[in-house]
Amino acid sequence: MIEIMVIVAFILFVTLISRFYVHIKYDIPVEIYRTVNQFHKRLEIGLVIMFVVTLIIFILTPLHTFATAVVIGYFATESGVRAYMEYKHGIEEKAHLPELVSAVGCSVAFIFAVFI
Repeated sequence: MIEIMVIVAFILFVTLISRFYVHIKYDIPVEIYRTVNQFHKRLEIGLVIMFVVTLIIFILTPLHTFATAVVIGYFATESGVRAYMEYKHGIEEKAHLPELVSAVGCSVAFIFAVFI
């Protein structure tokens, strides 16, 4: 189990480095994230509420070993939603790329955390 978590941590580290590389390559400013529209804001609030409830359920039951996978799955979903909303409704052309890199990296880490 420890070996898998080391692999997951390495994948997330590579994702973070790749995200910074995309920021530098495409000259995208690093700023505090803002929602694109009101629907996006409500969608993210709903995702946070679902994440908190799911995490509490997983921690209080014998399935607490999957709490890490729940956290990584939340970040993958959140990054995917942000990338989609930035792509479809964002003002800048390439502003969705760092979130897309994060979504892909978190999805790969989620697959490793759950299935391997």
